[in-house]
Amino acid sequence: MLSIPFFVLGPVLIYIGAGSDHPIIFLMPGIAFAILAIVFMYNGIQIILDSMFKTNKTR
Repeated sequence: MLSIPFFVLGPVLIYIGAGSDHPIIFLMPGIAFAILAIVFMYNGIQIILDSMFKTNKTR
């Protein structure tokens, strides 16, 4: 749920930065947001898979 704004803002900032006179202002946060979106998505999928397939083997 946390990654959804980053999935939108990352490409938007990269697109704005690609057509701008000073692209570094928009490209750096855009790339950072895109990387954060991937990290948050990976963590979310990992949490879901752990909750589905992890077993509690206590002996």
